[in-house]
Amino acid sequence: MLREFFAGGGTLLDSSPMYGYAEAALGELVPKARPAKVFNATKVWTPTRFLGVRQMEESFAHWGVKRFDLMQVHNMLDWETHLVTLKEWKAAGRVRHIGITTSHGAQA
Repeated sequence: MLREFFAGGGTLLDSSPMYGYAEAALGELVPKARPAKVFNATKVWTPTRFLGVRQMEESFAHWGVKRFDLMQVHNMLDWETHLVTLKEWKAAGRVRHIGITTSHGAQA
């Protein structure tokens, strides 16, 4: 399926630690598909800086990447805390873009 995705011009893979084994599967299968280009995106969705950093580091390990194109704070959970980390990581080149998401339309 990934080979067909890439062959059809797809590049954006957006996952999350909340999607079970998805990140580990992508880390194993994407290199086998040999894509010309990948835009990798994932999320952090846990409270506190310590747990957030741990979760994001696990994402790096699962995907087998040194940099994410996009790291998002999911559902605005502890976004102020994670935004500090993400800005530091962006400045260090660990992430290219940062964002904040919500799946709840009225959340502000």
